[in-house]
Amino acid sequence: MSARAKKRLLIGVGILIALGFECGIIQRAISPRSIVSDAVSGGDFWIVEVDGEPTGRVQHGFLVSFVPLPLIKPGERILTLAKMAHPSADEKTIEMRVTIEKWKDYRIVSDEEGNPALVAEHWKGPQ
Repeated sequence: MSARAKKRLLIGVGILIALGFECGIIQRAISPRSIVSDAVSGGDFWIVEVDGEPTGRVQHGFLVSFVPLPLIKPGERILTLAKMAHPSADEKTIEMRVTIEKWKDYRIVSDEEGNPALVAEHWKGPQ
């Protein structure tokens, strides 16, 4: 392989790695956090807080735009839910105790009575 071909190969690999980071593929593969889909992706409830702290969400990339889905560390968590993204002081919030598993994705849905329920999604990351 010529020096010019090696240089092009290295540039191509560098671009693929940069796009992997930009698209969240590499971070998602090495991060144990789980995505819990809420109203931002069509659910009925917004996750306002996790364990009393503001919800961390996927950030927009430079080249790729993401839906700002909540990212939650595994373990026993208390989710504070609301019917709107930025609830007013007089709006009722709901606390929900959940167990989040590493690399497992979830969705918050409404059950038959309209209460929030956590449902596991099918995708699993590295095992």
